[in-house]
Amino acid sequence: MSNQVNVCYYPTTAVFLDDHRTFLNSLPLVIGEDIAMVPFIKPEHAIDYINEKIGSNPICRQDCVTSDMECNDGNDADFILKLNVTGIPKKVTDKNRFMEPSVLVVDYDMPGQNGLEVCRAIKNPYVKKILLTGVANESIGLEALNDNTIDYYIKKNTPNVFSKINDLIRKYQLQYFHELSSVVRGTLKTACHFMDDEKFKVYFLNLIQDNKIVEYYFNKGSDVDPCSFTLATGAGRTYRLRIHSDELFEEHIEIASDADAPDELVSMLHQRTHFLDISSFDFYYNDTVKNWQKYLCEVMKIEGQENYYCALDSKPSIFNEENSLEQKIFSYREYLLKHNA
Repeated sequence: MSNQVNVCYYPTTAVFLDDHRTFLNSLPLVIGEDIAMVPFIKPEHAIDYINEKIGSNPICRQDCVTSDMECNDGNDADFILKLNVTGIPKKVTDKNRFMEPSVLVVDYDMPGQNGLEVCRAIKNPYVKKILLTGVANESIGLEALNDNTIDYYIKKNTPNVFSKINDLIRKYQLQYFHELSSVVRGTLKTACHFMDDEKFKVYFLNLIQDNKIVEYYFNKGSDVDPCSFTLATGAGRTYRLRIHSDELFEEHIEIASDADAPDELVSMLHQRTHFLDISSFDFYYNDTVKNWQKYLCEVMKIEGQENYYCALDSKPSIFNEENSLEQKIFSYREYLLKHNA
């Protein structure tokens, strides 16, 4: 999926703008089935679609809501990006998340507004822009690339042009989240050192690939609740990956001992072999949970710059069995079936 652990990733939409309807009608035959796309023939409709979506995104806002971090982008002094870290875990239940535009593919030569004028009208500086040019417009594309108006230009008569466009869309969708994540990564790394640890990256990215994960969301946790990721497959199967530290295990051992938890459980915590998923107000063990073995999560130790203890859990939370996350989310597979119908 990527060579970096971002604060979140989910499939997004590629916007195509061209004044030739024949070209737009051919897109379902040549664009990858894993790519959500929306075509426009009128520039103003494409611009409105992209600019309106950023205002409705609960984790990335342009307005003046309270958030954890903000960033002025040099390309547009009026654009203030606000990334609300606490809103990231909730994004998985947003049915409109896949409609978020991350890439614009636009023809240069159009009546009214040309492709560069459309690119300059996009307010979100993180949307990637691919310009389609003719042979006569190649110098214009190169100039636009050099002044950062676009991210890439490609001639329409390039051999295997759609294969190249597919590759570019996938690359830029990843880069979109890479740049969004950079807004808050500096702050998160203080408490979550694993984000940039090479050993953890290898573990995380292999886990993503092995379990066919298409979206994930970071949760920064609390003093006794570990940092975690909510992960989902294209079919909507969900997992939770918790990342523990030695310090957090010691905190849990103390809480479990004070609550008179069974010796067997306390021993497992000392050995760092298992984590117990009990989400009560006291967080850890209490007398109402008798069948505690059912909620054990096996831990994998990652020896990086520090020790990280990773527990991947696909079971519902002990206090949420009747209302699991999988019942709430709208999967990417469902979205593609509905969107491409």
